[in-house]
Amino acid sequence: PPHRVALADLVGTPTSADLAARWAARTATPEALTSLAAPVAATDRVVVLDLLADGPHALVAGTTGAGKSELLQAWLLALAVRHPPGELAMVLVDYKGGASFGHCARLPHVVGLVTDLDPGLAGRALAGLRSELARRKRLLAGAGVTDVEDLRAARTAPPRLLVVVDEFRAMAADLPDFVPGLVDLAAQGRSLGLHLVLATQRPAGAVTAQMRANLALRVCLRVTDAADSVDVVEVPDAAALPPDVPGRAVVRRGGRTTVVQTAWAPLGRGAWTPPPGPDGTVTARWVGRPAVPRPGPREVRTPSSRDHAAALTDAVLGAADRLGLSRPAPVWSPPLPDVVPEERLDGSADETDDGLVLGLVDLPDLPGHRPLVWSARGPLVVAGRPGSGRTTTVRTTARAALARGWEVHVVGPAGLDLPPHPGLGTTASADHPAVVARLLHLLLERSAAPAHLAPPPTLLAVDDVGTVQRALERLPRGAGAELLERVLRDGPRRGLRVVVAGAPGDLTRQARHATDRLVLATETHDDVLLGVPSALAPGPRPPGRAVHLGPAEARRCQVALPRTGSVVGG
Repeated sequence: PPHRVALADLVGTPTSADLAARWAARTATPEALTSLAAPVAATDRVVVLDLLADGPHALVAGTTGAGKSELLQAWLLALAVRHPPGELAMVLVDYKGGASFGHCARLPHVVGLVTDLDPGLAGRALAGLRSELARRKRLLAGAGVTDVEDLRAARTAPPRLLVVVDEFRAMAADLPDFVPGLVDLAAQGRSLGLHLVLATQRPAGAVTAQMRANLALRVCLRVTDAADSVDVVEVPDAAALPPDVPGRAVVRRGGRTTVVQTAWAPLGRGAWTPPPGPDGTVTARWVGRPAVPRPGPREVRTPSSRDHAAALTDAVLGAADRLGLSRPAPVWSPPLPDVVPEERLDGSADETDDGLVLGLVDLPDLPGHRPLVWSARGPLVVAGRPGSGRTTTVRTTARAALARGWEVHVVGPAGLDLPPHPGLGTTASADHPAVVARLLHLLLERSAAPAHLAPPPTLLAVDDVGTVQRALERLPRGAGAELLERVLRDGPRRGLRVVVAGAPGDLTRQARHATDRLVLATETHDDVLLGVPSALAPGPRPPGRAVHLGPAEARRCQVALPRTGSVVGG
């Protein structure tokens, strides 16, 4: 093989107009239905790797400096040049500091990027991939077929999904469940259009028998140990590759091995000249009559300097824009924002029956976020330490109730700073326990009235419940000791909606009556006490970040931050 091959030698230096024409022509060719090929290396001729014909999954290994990251970039760019976003979506997992994929992260095909700088994204990605495969199974069942490729001719197939992991050994050490989870997905991946490319510096011990059975395409750049080479390509040859020729590799597919020189994407044209095909074009390139695309943005041409990867990425982006191609749908939702303004929830209340929308729920296995809804059929308990967003959560709940036309009564410091509103009734402080007791008595009596005298929907919001409870217990003859618990126990069945908030230790008695709990920033033992699943408990939580424990599955959520000024709907 040659000592150096640039990706420009294999795919040329197309402009966005060139790519748009080729993509438009490609959609009419059988190749689009049967190939996931890309020219990524050379011997005395172009070497094309096809994840459909040679895979469906691939393993890439190589020691530091062998050219592994450069090969991955070249492979991704070559795929992106050949396959438009409607045919191929990419998920990139970078466990080498976040820079492994270079310009490839900007490709319109990329629907998810995970790095070791944010390891929490890995679990989200795996959940999203599982959900995506389940969605594809339902799609196949509905169409009465067993393979996503059967839908390709009818143009109803989802894009093939390529997951590339750079340094999966480091990820396996950090997140032991992630790689086995990926391999489980890979076992059923081909029929569902999922392909994996797993890359590592040291394969020994990291490639299990199950992985090896599913990773039919293997590429081994130089490794330092013959055992590593045998582990990947079943021959020791990769340990003998010259250290001064980065990109030299042994490829195993179909039971045979070949020594090749892999392409380097950042380079301009190299010294290697590809052999022409019968029509004078490089044999790895596609053929077909170019379609005339609609006018698009200014052309991006590749300069002769060493930035071919950037220029190719720009050309791919420009081609997608010319043809009006959008990115494939995300596979998982982005992490919850640390701040959710109340106005972001505008309109969400229309989707609920009689509940209140309080924020956003994290659903990592689905694209987008869903409204956090308290059904108000039973008490809501808000647990959190000072500074966790506890009072803000009660304020958000009260404002949501006012916006829906409910009557709201408040027990807490300074009336929760709620603005004047026709629906805002009594506000009382623990400094005046007799007033608090009188309010609670009246609400219980009124909620027991006959149906024709029933009051409008009413919310009682209690903040700092520990202080309120201790104040009530100081009333003469214990008149208020059990009053708050009676409200929690009896009020909801009489139509009174109740939200109470306080420190975790102050909510032990009240929590047993709650149908919903919002657990904000707490200590570990508090999470256990309040029933937070261990998988959702670790890590710091910003103000307003909570775990919602309700009738359905526990989920992370972010409570909305109230806007300043009057209540919408008031």
